[in-house]
Amino acid sequence: MLVVTADGGPASISVGPYTTSFPRRFLAWCIDTPIRFVIGLAVVFLPMRFIVLGQAARYGTTDPNRLWNVMSSNEKAVISLLWLVAAAIVPWLYTALQESSASQATLGKRLLDLRVIGLDGRRVSFARASGRFFGSLIPSFGIGYCMALFTRRKQALHDLIANCLVVRPSVKSATPFAR
Repeated sequence: MLVVTADGGPASISVGPYTTSFPRRFLAWCIDTPIRFVIGLAVVFLPMRFIVLGQAARYGTTDPNRLWNVMSSNEKAVISLLWLVAAAIVPWLYTALQESSASQATLGKRLLDLRVIGLDGRRVSFARASGRFFGSLIPSFGIGYCMALFTRRKQALHDLIANCLVVRPSVKSATPFAR
């Protein structure tokens, strides 16, 4: 249930029809993961291709081990930076920018009618959305995600770290989150 203050802002959220189920959250993750992967790959594909093709032409081989061994330190640094961008920076920006936006959700969450909110019921900041994303990277062998099955507010570890909830605001006909 949502409690509204005199100024129209949400005061607190208790467990009820607005918190979402684990399967719905998992399905949203299954939608978002390939999107993040494709975007990351698209960002690094052309620069990586030019470096590798240049090396392959120069040394007459396409063997990745041989090419890596003959690359200069600068080329190795560029390759490593590109993979960092694809593996961490693109997924972080994809997630944090969307969850802190007016839609309050990534594409997968929007398709499944989910939103990420703070415990006060308001939209989360970019910093909090970033903290939520990086909290999801804490190695817990899936236990952090499975916590959503057992916590009172159906929060995963990264939700607890960032003081967030994942909700389904349109469960009832009069959504309390529309503004």
